[in-house]
Amino acid sequence: MRKSLLIAFAIIFSLTACTNRPVFWLPPEIFNPDPEPVEECKHINLTEVTEYFDPSSEHYPKTGICAECGEEITRDSIEIGTADQLLILGNDLSANNDIGCYTISIIDDIDMTGNPWPYINLDGSKEPYNKKEFVINGNGHSIKGLTINDNDLTITDIRGIGFISRTWSAVTLEIKDLTLIDAHITASKGSGNTRPSLGGFVGWIEANEYVKISNCHVIESEFSGGHRAGGIYGYAAGWDEDGPVLTDIEINDCSVEDTNFSLTKASVGGIIGHAGGNGNTKIYVSDSFVTGCTISSEDGDDRIGNILGTNGIGQTELTSVTFSGNTLNGNSSDKYCGRDAFGETGSLTIK
Repeated sequence: MRKSLLIAFAIIFSLTACTNRPVFWLPPEIFNPDPEPVEECKHINLTEVTEYFDPSSEHYPKTGICAECGEEITRDSIEIGTADQLLILGNDLSANNDIGCYTISIIDDIDMTGNPWPYINLDGSKEPYNKKEFVINGNGHSIKGLTINDNDLTITDIRGIGFISRTWSAVTLEIKDLTLIDAHITASKGSGNTRPSLGGFVGWIEANEYVKISNCHVIESEFSGGHRAGGIYGYAAGWDEDGPVLTDIEINDCSVEDTNFSLTKASVGGIIGHAGGNGNTKIYVSDSFVTGCTISSEDGDDRIGNILGTNGIGQTELTSVTFSGNTLNGNSSDKYCGRDAFGETGSLTIK
């Protein structure tokens, strides 16, 4: 038996002795490994542009040649891949310019550090925003270092501040698959409700048919000042007059993580600051969580919660919403909401 084994090893050795011959008993992928995957070109910059989304400017190319790979590209949405491109978009929206398209795609991770973010008011009562449907698709990417400092402004100047500061009247908004990292959102620390509301994705929502925020995340960020603050949005309300307008807000698969909220006499929550400022407001939050956050409101113990600060006179429903490792004014707490539903139409349901 031993002799047979020696003979077999000798045959194998002889067959593989040639340096040009692979060891035939090993898996073929060892000798012919798959090549490293080549990352697909993102087509961030187009040259030789033949068509723009906004014909009056050269900010938003629609058809042209990719500067990186040479491929001819036709876009279905405004594609943003650099800090410069994002800042141009923010400034154009802030100035109420018609950008020619209201579907915006983030196509790469963007670092906005050192680029102050403008105040964006999507106002449906003005052209060109009248009844436009805004969609911001993050495509799984992140925006780092978003910074807004409106420390000298009051609510008479602005209602809210955030990635989108305010939505108002006949505008619908959807934000999806986007993460804010190391955002710094600061408002005035004046008294009472003269201070604007703070939100990571939207500061102030009012009289809109719907706002949908899904798979969006706020990580290692800071919110300070203001009258209300939430990691996802600050304040929301429907509308009684000239309508009424029922405002539906859906927040799904979102999170706020390792973020610091520092306010005074304010409604503060990990996800929402003030859930419903009007009876025509419906808020649905599902499959979302808040973790590792410091939530503080000096002289506002009754208006801070792990998820929301104040639930007003609208209807709020939380489904599969969790929290862990947060502190409320320095203490651990199991409060979902600071001030529970009040008023005849207010309700808060936790499932």
